[in-house]
Amino acid sequence: MDRATWISVGLGLALLVLLWGCVQPPASGAGKEKAYVPPEEQASAFDPLTRCQNLTYSKQQECIEQLAVQGHYPKLCEELNAKTRMRCLRNTAIDALNPDFCQGIQHVPTRDSCYKTVALLSKKFEPCALMSTASPQDQYSKNDCYRSIAKDTANEAACAYITEEAIDKDHFRFHRDQCYWQVFEQTKAAKLCNKFLDPNQAAACNEQARRDADAA
Repeated sequence: MDRATWISVGLGLALLVLLWGCVQPPASGAGKEKAYVPPEEQASAFDPLTRCQNLTYSKQQECIEQLAVQGHYPKLCEELNAKTRMRCLRNTAIDALNPDFCQGIQHVPTRDSCYKTVALLSKKFEPCALMSTASPQDQYSKNDCYRSIAKDTANEAACAYITEEAIDKDHFRFHRDQCYWQVFEQTKAAKLCNKFLDPNQAAACNEQARRDADAA
């Protein structure tokens, strides 16, 4: 072949290589849209503890506790030392008004305080039922939880859960009667007079109800 022929052949081969590169199939995955990831799944991949990693130990403890309380993440409290963990669980439960978060507290008085505080702030007497009754003082505190809710909400339903044997020694009368009396003073509902265990309290209630009716 002469020189012109070789040049023609070379140019032809170069053109074929160029065309082959243009018609190759796209690489796997090219041109495809990324799979949709729901926001809740994206959030689950986020580790809030990364915010606290590069801090000193004490600051790290504060950071984790703050994240737990503000985000209502009681599981984060497990990353803390025993003393801080107890406070973290209590504050998280109170901020979220969720008595379930109190369950992880091992110290019974603190756990009961957690339940009682959630009950008072939420104005619901159900958390009172979760309080301990291991000692007379525990029982008294539990009854006081019901009484406080009844007083704050003027709802006698909470009084019914107070045990009859819990006596208010300062006033020498049944604690449940004290609860009903407080609600009676707020509502002036004569029907409550039938709920007193102490006959003297029942008589006083009926007398006051008659006076209220006469004054109306």
